[in-house]
Amino acid sequence: MNLKIIKNKIASLNLIDNNIFKNYKLRKNDICKTNNGYLIVVYFTYVFLFDSNLNIDKYNHLDCELWEIYNVQKDYYLIYGEMDVYKIDNNLNVIFQVGAQDVLYNPDVKKSFILNEDNFEIYDFLGNHFIYNFDGLEIKNN
Repeated sequence: MNLKIIKNKIASLNLIDNNIFKNYKLRKNDICKTNNGYLIVVYFTYVFLFDSNLNIDKYNHLDCELWEIYNVQKDYYLIYGEMDVYKIDNNLNVIFQVGAQDVLYNPDVKKSFILNEDNFEIYDFLGNHFIYNFDGLEIKNN
């Protein structure tokens, strides 16, 4: 994958001020392999779907403050952000958005986001622990 090509294609849309964007570095956490290309979050606010030829297929504005992206089910992705976890589909539609009572980071646990086979767990800064299934339903809160 050529990150320079990806950056140039995103820059051509003029969504982000080019004076700022020219110094932006894509991180590995910003990119998730899909069945037919890549899902990429840029500047914590735009989600792009690139095909295997690195052409932009779709994009959407989403204030997700990304930390990591996970491919959880065929054609579905979890975006773990600072305040919320989003589930999106291949059309970049938000299926659900869930959060906690504070920032999704807790220095007292090894990982603040844990992806399991059929659910995910989040810990917030206040020490709260939440478990959600992949339909966005809360299973546990303590």
